[in-house]
Amino acid sequence: MKKNVFIFFILFSISFSTPIYNFRFRKASLIKVELSRKRSGLRYLSGIVRNNTNEEISKVEFTVMFKDENCRYVTVGRVNFSNLKPKESLVFSNRLINVKNINGRDFKIKLTKIVMNNKSRLNLSRYTTNEITELLAFIEEMKRQGISYNDLKEELLKKED
Repeated sequence: MKKNVFIFFILFSISFSTPIYNFRFRKASLIKVELSRKRSGLRYLSGIVRNNTNEEISKVEFTVMFKDENCRYVTVGRVNFSNLKPKESLVFSNRLINVKNINGRDFKIKLTKIVMNNKSRLNLSRYTTNEITELLAFIEEMKRQGISYNDLKEELLKKED
């Protein structure tokens, strides 16, 4: 009898637990997303946003869409995050979604905007392939000779003159 009650309790608690969703995209993902029950036409999203890249993300925007009574997905909200470091994961909670005219839980999330922080990247587009090849060869030669970064910088400035 005790086993039956225990099994019933486990099944009962599992059946009423909140579903967990994962939305994985190449550069950023929303994982372990939980959607609250509808209260006064509102639902809340909670979960983890993850930067999947080796670069900083300045801004990422996810669009939340629910299926309406005509079986079309309509945008009900956007979730934005900013300044995510490479491979960083951040917990978020209680992001408000207005679902006043939506019934059901059939929804999807799209990655709609992502802005990468490119301040650390070099803009090499103004140089020819030969110039870049010569510069790389020069840097390798300086490394072989054991010349420091500051000495290399001075040497490069001399070469520009």
